[in-house]
Amino acid sequence: MNWKRFLGVMFALLAVLSLGSTRVAAQTTVSQGSIQGTITDATGAVVAGAKIIITNKATGQVITQTSTGSGAYNSGGLLPGDYILRVEAKGFRTVWFGLVPLPNLVGRDAQLGIRLLELHETLNWMLITLVALHSAAALKHHFIDRDDVLVRMLPARTDR
Repeated sequence: MNWKRFLGVMFALLAVLSLGSTRVAAQTTVSQGSIQGTITDATGAVVAGAKIIITNKATGQVITQTSTGSGAYNSGGLLPGDYILRVEAKGFRTVWFGLVPLPNLVGRDAQLGIRLLELHETLNWMLITLVALHSAAALKHHFIDRDDVLVRMLPARTDR
């Protein structure tokens, strides 16, 4: 048995194992933070049930919270980074990008809200159906009719 070769292999194996364990230890040391606070209106009264939307600017990850009865919220564990915080609550004016307040076009009406919700759902289903039919028609042209309609829709074509 060649002892020099055996010791060389053992040393290389030990070096690889020690490098691997060092890398794993370095990956597990990630710090976290949180965003927390209390939602209040202009008079200082707490706003219960407000929807808090926290968006990570780098990843686009969205975390949604609802304020408690005392107006409090806590995002939980967040990775370090830049975040956008947006708050929505019924009965409060919507401000576009924090600059332009949007007017309330209609007053509060529960029946109108229910009708608009039903209309919104119906229009969503109609749009989904239209997209599905359009996709099916494009696939029919490609696989059954074997014409180049689908190929002409692709942006990669330069010989139009």
